[in-house]
Amino acid sequence: MLISITLWMNSCTSSEKQMKFLPFEEEYTLAVEKTYMENVIAPDFILAKNGFLFVASSRSDSMLCQYSLPDLKLVRQGGTKGQSENQFALFPMFCRSMSDDVYIWGYSPLTIKRFSVNKDGKLYFRKKYTLPYYESFNQMHILHDSIFTYSSIPSEFAIKELNLNQGEEINKIRFETEGHGETYFYKERGFMSANEKYIVYVYFYKKQIDIYDAKTLKLHKRLKNDQKEPAIRIGDFEGNEHFYVNIVAGEERIYALCHEKDDYALEVFDYDGNPITKYKFDIVPFLFDIDERENILYGYNEEWEDYFLKCKLL
Repeated sequence: MLISITLWMNSCTSSEKQMKFLPFEEEYTLAVEKTYMENVIAPDFILAKNGFLFVASSRSDSMLCQYSLPDLKLVRQGGTKGQSENQFALFPMFCRSMSDDVYIWGYSPLTIKRFSVNKDGKLYFRKKYTLPYYESFNQMHILHDSIFTYSSIPSEFAIKELNLNQGEEINKIRFETEGHGETYFYKERGFMSANEKYIVYVYFYKKQIDIYDAKTLKLHKRLKNDQKEPAIRIGDFEGNEHFYVNIVAGEERIYALCHEKDDYALEVFDYDGNPITKYKFDIVPFLFDIDERENILYGYNEEWEDYFLKCKLL
């Protein structure tokens, strides 16, 4: 049975679930370390897991590369475009997971493959999942090894959960849309990330973070200050005020990259919405992941196209 939860911004939210952004007691400006990037052109996605950084790049001849951590030395590469079983019909995208396994989409529009990783970093095929339909699959996650959780924006403005074992959609959060049909400029546009317990949605045009229970999809916490509805100029890709541009839901912390004035800051919260730390960087890691075991951020900024970025968080 599909349970559909519709999110409207003018709906009632209990005071115990909604809270204002509190000030950060700890703020740091950090210098990132640049490491030359071998064999990759313009990473699309990165994943820090099991002592390795996995990198997907649709522009590279080898679309999957693997680097040891923390030295970022290339250890493996592969993944070519093609129609055979082990080639990518499209391009590789990682499905984030709290498990030690690596999940990769893109072998076909309906295929996710699950791999285990040995101590040397070699991937061993474990299972193939076939999705029941195709739509926009963005910010993909696998929860509890069987729940496929993703943003279907812009095909449908929603976060969806699909049971991989049964091949059925089981849960959905719908977001309000607008009549003009220009989905990039919908005021509800944003990005999601998840762990086993929570789904987090951050808004591009609003200073707002919503934290949901991953099992029930009920709102757990909403961070939102008193603010006017955003005045969005359709077609203005650079001039509109914007806020959150990326997010990683870690095991115990939320890492959200937010635009503020003429800079960007990485805001770190717990899952009750309490502020932990704010970081600014000399080079902004727009694409990033966190090695939570070592508390190291790995990232990429296209203006420094030949380099990985690395920074020890405090």
